[in-house]
Amino acid sequence: MAVHIMTALAYLAEKASSEVLARTVNTNAVVVRRILGDLNRAGLIHAERGNAGGFTLARTPKQISLLDIYRAVMEERELVSLHENPENRKCPVSCKVRGTLAAHLHKAQSVYERELQKVMLADIEQAM
Repeated sequence: MAVHIMTALAYLAEKASSEVLARTVNTNAVVVRRILGDLNRAGLIHAERGNAGGFTLARTPKQISLLDIYRAVMEERELVSLHENPENRKCPVSCKVRGTLAAHLHKAQSVYERELQKVMLADIEQAM
C-alpha cells in the first residue's frame, strides 16, 4: 500500500488528501493515514494540515527508492524472523539450527534490500 500511495503522489504531482489517496488504494482513509504517518516520519512526504492541506512527496521520485519506502513502513524489517523459544540443550538441532539458518536468512535479506535500493519511485511511476 505504501508504494501505491507514493506512486499516486508522484503521478498526481499535487497535494492529495488522505481521502483521495484512500480511493486510489480502495481502502479506508484511516488505514492510509497510518501509512502516511510512517512515510512522514521517515521524511519521504510532507504533510500540510488544514482545509488547503494535503500530502506531497518530500523528494523527487528519482530520489526515493523502494528500500526507502520499505524501511519507512515495515516495523519488522526481516523477511523471515526466527522464533524466540529458548533452545533445548539436549537437542542437537535446537542448539544449532538458529545460527545456521540466521546466516542464510541474513544473506537473503541483503539481496532483497539491494534489489529494492535499485528501484526508484520514478521507475514505478513511469510504468503507469
